[in-house]
Amino acid sequence: MASLRKNYIYNLTYQVLTLVTPFITTPYVSRVLEADNIGINSYVASIVNYFTLFGVLGMGLFGQREIAFYQKDIKEKSKIFWNLFIMRFCTVSFFLVAYLVTVFFMRQYQLIFQLQTISIICCYFECTWFLAGEENFKVIVNRDIVFKALSVILVFVLVKTKDDLWKMVLMNCGLGLLGNISIFAYVLHKVEKVSVKELSPFKYFKPVLLLFIPQIAIEIYTVLDKSMIGFITKNPYENGCYEQAMKLIRMLTVVVTSLGTVIVPRMAALYAEGEMDKLKGYITKSFTFVLALALPMLAGLWGIADIFVPIFFGSGYDKVVPLLKILSFLFIIIGFSNVIGMQFLIATKKEKAFTISVTVGAGVNFCLNIFMITLWGAIGAAIASVIAEFSVTLVQYIYAHKTIDKKGIAKGSIRYLIASACMFALLKLMKYFFPPSLPFLLLMVAVCAFIYAVLIVLMGDTLFVPALKRKIFRK
Repeated sequence: MASLRKNYIYNLTYQVLTLVTPFITTPYVSRVLEADNIGINSYVASIVNYFTLFGVLGMGLFGQREIAFYQKDIKEKSKIFWNLFIMRFCTVSFFLVAYLVTVFFMRQYQLIFQLQTISIICCYFECTWFLAGEENFKVIVNRDIVFKALSVILVFVLVKTKDDLWKMVLMNCGLGLLGNISIFAYVLHKVEKVSVKELSPFKYFKPVLLLFIPQIAIEIYTVLDKSMIGFITKNPYENGCYEQAMKLIRMLTVVVTSLGTVIVPRMAALYAEGEMDKLKGYITKSFTFVLALALPMLAGLWGIADIFVPIFFGSGYDKVVPLLKILSFLFIIIGFSNVIGMQFLIATKKEKAFTISVTVGAGVNFCLNIFMITLWGAIGAAIASVIAEFSVTLVQYIYAHKTIDKKGIAKGSIRYLIASACMFALLKLMKYFFPPSLPFLLLMVAVCAFIYAVLIVLMGDTLFVPALKRKIFRK
C-alpha cells in the first residue's frame, strides 16, 4: 500500500498545478476573449457536460473504489478494468451519436459545439480511476504537469484576438484527449489479458447506476446553473461573470478537498478490513484540515476581492466581486461535504445516503434557480448554489453524525477561526494605508499568510506543526 503522505504530496502538487495554471492564463484570456466569449464557452461546455456525464455514468468513482478493494489482486483488477472499459465504450458511443444529432440542430455557436465533440471522445480513454484506486498518484501528476505546461504555452501562442475562442477550445480538448491516451497506454501495461468467458461488463450496471444517480444530481447544481443563466437571461455577460467567479472558487476549493482524493481509497481499505476506529480518526483529522484551510481562504477573499478582481480579470468584470464573496462560503460547505460524502459515505458503500443528499441539493438548486436567476441573474444563481450545497452537507451530516467527533473537531479548530478573524482585520487595516495595485496585493497575501501561520503555531496547532516536526526529526 502506498504512503498516504506521499500520495497527498503528489495530489497536492497536482492541485497546486491546477490552481497555478489558470492564475497564469486567466488574466490574459479574460482580457483577450472578454466576458461575452467567456460566457459562450461556459454555456456550450455546460451542455456538453451532460453528454459526457451520461456517457461515463458513475464508472470512474465505482472503478476507483473497486480497484481499492482489490489492490493486491492483479487478476481481479484486470477483470474490473476490462469490464468497465467495455461498458464505457458502449455508453460513450451511444451518447456521442446523440450529441452529434443534437449539434446538427443547434443554431448558435455551431463551431464551438462541433469542436467540443473531442471532449466526449476523451471519455473512451479516461482511466485515471484505475491508478487512483491503486493509490498511484505519481503517474497522474507527472502527466498533468506536462500537459498543463503545454496548455499555458499554447494559450499565449494561439489566442491573440477575441475571435480566437475556437482555437482555445480546440487546444483544451485536444490536450485532454492526448493526456487521456497517454494514461490509457500506461494502464494497459499494468493489467493482464482476460478471456472473453471471464468478462461480464454489464454485471456492474446496477451498482454503477447507483453511483451515477447522485452524479446526475451533483451535475444539476454544479453545471445546470450556467445553462439556466444562459437560457433565462439570454445574456452572455451574466454567464461570463458567473463562470469567472465560479472557476476561481472551484480552483481554490481543490486545495480544501485535496486530501479527500487520496484518502478515499485508504478509507475504503480500512472499511474492508474492519478498522473503524482508525477510519473515525481520519474523519476527525479531515474535518480539522478543511477548517484550517477554508477559514483563512474565506476571510482572505472577503478582504481582497474588490482589489483582486480588476487586477486579475481586467475591466468589465465588476459583478465578479459580489459573486466571489457569496460563493466563498463554498470553501467550508464543500469541504465538509467532501469529508462526509466522499471520504465516508462513498468509501463505506453507503451510496443510498449519498444519493439522497445530492438529490435534495439538486432539487433545492433547480427550484431556487428558477426565480432567483429571473430576479437577480448571476447573483441569484450564486445564492442558490450556496444554499443547495449547504442542504447537501446537512443531509449527509444527519446520516453520519454518529461517526463524527463533534467536540474534538470544535476543540481542534477554534484556533483557526481566531487566526482567520485576526487575518481579516489586518487585511482591512492594510487597505487604508496602501493604494490598490498588484505589488500591494501580493504583499497583503504574503503578510497575512505569514501572520496566520504564526498565530496558529502560537496557539498550539495540532495538525501541521507535529507533522513538520516529525519530518524534520527524521531528516
